[in-house]
Amino acid sequence: MKKVLRRLQDWARRRKRHPISSLPPEIISRIFVFCLPPLGTAPSCKNAPLLTAQICRSWRELTLQTPELWVDIRPVCGGKAAAEMMKVWSSRAESLPLHYILISWDAEEADSLVEAVLQHQQRWGLLFMAVPWSAYARMHTLGASFPVLYHIQLVIQGGDSTPTLESSKLIFHDAPKLRTVAISSFGGCSEFPMYLLEIPWGQLESLKVAIGNDTWAENMSTLLQCTNLTELTISSNVQQTPMPAQITNHITLPFLQSLKLDNPYLVELLDHVTLPRLHQLEMGLFGDRDDFRRMQSLFSRAACPIQYLKLTLGDPGFLRRIMALTPLVVELVLRIESMAPNILGLVGTALQPGVLPVLQTLEVGYPTASMTGRDVLVETLMGRSARLRSFALHSAGNTVDMIPYTNLALAGVKVKVSAG
Repeated sequence: MKKVLRRLQDWARRRKRHPISSLPPEIISRIFVFCLPPLGTAPSCKNAPLLTAQICRSWRELTLQTPELWVDIRPVCGGKAAAEMMKVWSSRAESLPLHYILISWDAEEADSLVEAVLQHQQRWGLLFMAVPWSAYARMHTLGASFPVLYHIQLVIQGGDSTPTLESSKLIFHDAPKLRTVAISSFGGCSEFPMYLLEIPWGQLESLKVAIGNDTWAENMSTLLQCTNLTELTISSNVQQTPMPAQITNHITLPFLQSLKLDNPYLVELLDHVTLPRLHQLEMGLFGDRDDFRRMQSLFSRAACPIQYLKLTLGDPGFLRRIMALTPLVVELVLRIESMAPNILGLVGTALQPGVLPVLQTLEVGYPTASMTGRDVLVETLMGRSARLRSFALHSAGNTVDMIPYTNLALAGVKVKVSAG
């Protein structure tokens, strides 16, 4: 009898509910949402929501009844399977805006994906597409309303020529919530021309665009309409100044807070813009007199209150003069590409008293292993230790000596030195 009782007790102990099962369903469903993989991850039984749906019956029911788990839709193949997935997931998402991620290298598969997603355009909240131009051409008939669309990201994949026909335009006129647009190219394709997009530019808050020599004039005309931007990123792989000499348009972006230019040939844009609220500036510079003049011109039109400055410099010769234009900078990041042996000394000299008086964070990276001028830099930073909170140095050498920066760390500055 005791053996039978012991077996029953063991069985009851094994049947005891896991502590998580005592939580209210609303809490468990929130936990499921936090388990979702990053946006754009292909569906997998190793990730939510498919993972949570196969643990047990109650979790499956809860997963199917949680709409937020089904809004991110990324088909992994085209044809009927993609259409069926979109139908099922959009149904489980109930009335929530949907996030569509369409990525395909194959033109035929991409065409079928676009055909399937067009059936749900009234519920587009986020649309990410990385497909050939032939698939975009299937969208030229867009013109209906997009009541919940807030983000568009379009990428042309390589191999296609850029269409110029009016019939190739993508029209998103009636999109009252649209605030973010990113357009770029990949795989050797030409840039995505902004003139092929008809959207309410005036209501955008964030714009990321890749430009080239052929479409600079059109892109400038579009920027004139983007008067509510707070964030602008322009990238390019051109090896010459893309701006035609006849461009005379001046652009005022009264609310822009962040500007990123990844190519030193794009710095000519500074001659054509007024940015009275600019707080964050990231750009590549040659570091010559012309770059200094353009930055000086920008600041002469408006006292940009820049607090974050990131510069990728070919030559640090004008660094002190450039930094003197931005006295409110709190965080400075320098990526110096010059092979000059005295880079650390030049940075130390540029940061002498009176330059960037409120600087709290400094990060420096350079492509050589030279330590020439290190003592000048350390002495300068020690003079700033009362305000300076962190300093990071990255050298391309195999090793770097931490000892010279010990006193800086003892003064309360967080120091990180790395190499390689």
